[in-house]
Amino acid sequence: MEAVKLHANGEIELKTPETPIAVVPDETERQTATETSKKSKKWLIRLDFLIVAAIIGSSIYWYYSRLTRVTLVQAIQTNITETITSKGRVGGIT
Repeated sequence: MEAVKLHANGEIELKTPETPIAVVPDETERQTATETSKKSKKWLIRLDFLIVAAIIGSSIYWYYSRLTRVTLVQAIQTNITETITSKGRVGGIT
């Protein structure tokens, strides 16, 4: 910033300060900056939670939708004889 001084004879004198001038924001501007950072942190936490939930959900979906191994067994036809006793038990020969 420069200071301007007008003399009586009409001359203009410009003075520059020797030390630089620092502009410090008011307390209200500092509070809004911290409030903004708090809000952005909250949204980042929510976004992280959503991403983790999506990863867990897709992992569960993948686990249950994958193909299961099946062993094929040839069926053999056989006779089964069942007898019913007086005690209500079922027995037989295979």
